[in-house]
Amino acid sequence: MTTHVDFTHTSYEEAARYADSIKLARYIWDRGICGTELLSLSGATCRALAKAAVVNPPCTSETWATVADLVAEQSAWADAHPDDPGSVPLHADEHEAWIS
Repeated sequence: MTTHVDFTHTSYEEAARYADSIKLARYIWDRGICGTELLSLSGATCRALAKAAVVNPPCTSETWATVADLVAEQSAWADAHPDDPGSVPLHADEHEAWIS
């Protein structure tokens, strides 16, 4: 008897989605985009951001919400550590290119 395995909900796939979320969050935070701004972007802009970050664009709003939460966490960390060189987005000048 063959059992159906839903590969999109395995622990491997969940880990892969989380790893992609981290890559996206780093890219987005580094452009000075906050989580609230991210969630207000159009689907086309979100897909373009993902492609620019060299990540397959997430297809669920749940994944994008995870990315927004990670961006908020990084922003909170940066606010708490203003003297750390990692607390400054390196490509904040690209913010306006993504947020109009």
